[in-house]
Amino acid sequence: MLLEKLIKMQRDENLTDQEMADRLHIPRSTWQNTRSGVRPMGRRVALAVKHHLPQFRAEAVSFLLSDAACVAASDVGVTTEVA
Repeated sequence: MLLEKLIKMQRDENLTDQEMADRLHIPRSTWQNTRSGVRPMGRRVALAVKHHLPQFRAEAVSFLLSDAACVAASDVGVTTEVA
């Protein structure tokens, strides 16, 4: 999963939340809330990864495409949950 890879990178490179947020060009609070699970990973973080961390670009694009599919399905009343 993309978030797990980002957290691993932060840990492996011994980055603070501020340093990680700076790499992503997002507010520290956005990264901190995403990393800690307060908020689910959203489009803002995925787009930042796509643009600023090329080693994770494919995973970010995949996340964005799956997120767009879920949004499109909910717009027409289709559920994407599996029973």
